[in-house]
Amino acid sequence: MELLRCDQVSYFNEGRYLFYKVSLLLHSGELIILRGSNGSGKTTFLNCLCGTQCFSSGKVAQRAPIKSSSLGRHFLYAHFGTFDIYTVEEQLSYYARMFGYPKNDIPRILHLCGLQARSKVPISCLSEGQKKRLAMSRLLFQDSLVWVLDEPESGLDGETLGWFRLLVEYHRSLGGSVIMASHSNLQMFNSLSIHFS
Repeated sequence: MELLRCDQVSYFNEGRYLFYKVSLLLHSGELIILRGSNGSGKTTFLNCLCGTQCFSSGKVAQRAPIKSSSLGRHFLYAHFGTFDIYTVEEQLSYYARMFGYPKNDIPRILHLCGLQARSKVPISCLSEGQKKRLAMSRLLFQDSLVWVLDEPESGLDGETLGWFRLLVEYHRSLGGSVIMASHSNLQMFNSLSIHFS
């Protein structure tokens, strides 16, 4: 199923094109990685997809009924925003309230994040990798079929990066899709790449 189509989208700013006539087609279960150095326009492209900025030209079409604000896409910023005074379980309860999710599903989220044994531990006592896993868990509280992620692998250790790959594959196995930016040589299973120069 086609979820998202961009036809020849461009972004013009300060006398130059940051990117020019980019087209992509995203189907259910697909992963598209935007690759390029810092400043090449990847984040601006994602911002335009999410509605926080506007393409200068071109068309974007959403082809699937997706329940959520921002065209059903969820944008994951580099700074995740957890509360150090909360325990892991309290943070997940906060996400559940924020997104109208049933609290009785929190044990499943804890299991998916590998944090069952840390549920009563204050976030301030977690490792950096565990904090990022917890922060990324908010994706699991979304109904969005399309995840839009900006360099989510940045700063992840090897174990957490492995977990992130599994999280993406879990989402894809349910019919979801991912479009993400990366400036590293991140390798993901069965992905498509678009290069920004």
